[in-house]
Amino acid sequence: MFDSPDVAASRETVAEQVTAKLLQDLIAGVFAPGENLRMEKLKQRYAVGASPLREALARLVSLGFVTAESHRGFRAAPLSNADIEDITLVRQSIEATALERCLQLAGDEWEVGLIAALRRLTLVCTRSPTDREQQIEEVDRAHWLFHRAVVAACRSPRLLELQERYYQQAWRYRRRSLYSLVVMPMDDFLNEHETLVQTLLQREPVRAVQVLRDHLALTPRDFALETIASVSE
Repeated sequence: MFDSPDVAASRETVAEQVTAKLLQDLIAGVFAPGENLRMEKLKQRYAVGASPLREALARLVSLGFVTAESHRGFRAAPLSNADIEDITLVRQSIEATALERCLQLAGDEWEVGLIAALRRLTLVCTRSPTDREQQIEEVDRAHWLFHRAVVAACRSPRLLELQERYYQQAWRYRRRSLYSLVVMPMDDFLNEHETLVQTLLQREPVRAVQVLRDHLALTPRDFALETIASVSE
């Protein structure tokens, strides 16, 4: 027996909401890499039934945030050097193409948006924190808006969609280093982004793309250094 259109639409809406909440929690590190995502625990946390929850988990499998194991349920996707290197390879390809289009097509508004996004990131990063977790969330948002501003004028909805997907996957790794940054000066973090903006504003395509590629490569570098440090402790 098939659901009525209204019932099906309602279930789809619930599944979409659960997907968004679960994705946010996975990126934020609520679930440890490789952690077993137990259905009963998830049903209680998100106050939903098994059906929309399974749909949400299946969607997140396809997006690379969850893994499915035969007869063993779902797990938060693990983190590894090989995985972030692969994510970065894809990001570099997507964002380099999008940036090349921006440099060809963008007008003054792109430059204004880029400068504004850097200013927002600077304000958030240099503000005296009253709540560590809240500052991380604010930096997370400002950092995403900065990277969206870099390619915002590419005039390709699909490139922007792919950029967001792989940015989120990379942010699971980047967020780990942010926990240490918020208790120390963030000069290096901001200098990296200021250097990128200064280069992009010169509108020299070959150099701009290379600097962007190098900037994106910082995430796997930092993750590898963290891995080495944690092993040696």
